[in-house]
Amino acid sequence: NRAFMALRELGVFEKVALVNIIVNKFDTLEVPNQEWKVKAKNRVSQEFSALVNSLKQHQLGKGWFGLSKKKQFEIHVLPFSIGNDFSYTRFIHSWDERPTNEFIQVLKETTPYR
Repeated sequence: NRAFMALRELGVFEKVALVNIIVNKFDTLEVPNQEWKVKAKNRVSQEFSALVNSLKQHQLGKGWFGLSKKKQFEIHVLPFSIGNDFSYTRFIHSWDERPTNEFIQVLKETTPYR
């Protein structure tokens, strides 16, 4: 939350269109891709609920008479792993480019300046 407060004080959230919360895990060999995505999102909502709630509160801009208007930025939780079979020597046995490609695709789709 300190990072959130510092970014808020600097006015960063008024200048962004997207906040990505990246969840990295390397030992996903036994977990199906969809299950891993659900687990990652659940972990963020459970263990980082203060951050997520702070972001959501700041996400809505204020209109006339303090009424909420459209979202100032989107919030995405992105499960990310470059492979799922690592050895203790930090060697990737099964490289997986899909999460990297998905991450880049989200950035392309949600960045207003293409």
